[in-house]
Amino acid sequence: MDNGNFGIGGNDAPPKTLTVQGDISASGDLHLTDLHITDITASGNISLADDKEIKLGNSNDLRIFHDPNNGVIREDGGGDLFIQGSAIRIRENSDGGTIALFTDGAGTELRHDNVKKFETSDGGINVIGHITASGNISASG
Repeated sequence: MDNGNFGIGGNDAPPKTLTVQGDISASGDLHLTDLHITDITASGNISLADDKEIKLGNSNDLRIFHDPNNGVIREDGGGDLFIQGSAIRIRENSDGGTIALFTDGAGTELRHDNVKKFETSDGGINVIGHITASGNISASG
């Protein structure tokens, strides 16, 4: 024990193992390096500073982080990033209005200011409002 600190191992000593059965309680900051945990259950928030990441996968190829300006979900592996659900809704931050809605078996909606402007269905597409185009437009059928 030194200045109220208790250490196991150290730079000059071989690594030691501390085994605890039951709960560990701490007050103040807890600083850990190279911590290996089997499962985590949290009953409160998990907070990370800007530019700190949640890394997933053996190669850390799926990352979730926030830089000073943007929230990012990034897949750097060889595969795709899948977002699965019976309905996937992308919402505006300002008022929670829907920007896009992707519904399993029922089509896709794209909206402007929470007003549907484009949709897909089993019969094709529907555009609500004016269409402005430049260049050649061709249709068949």
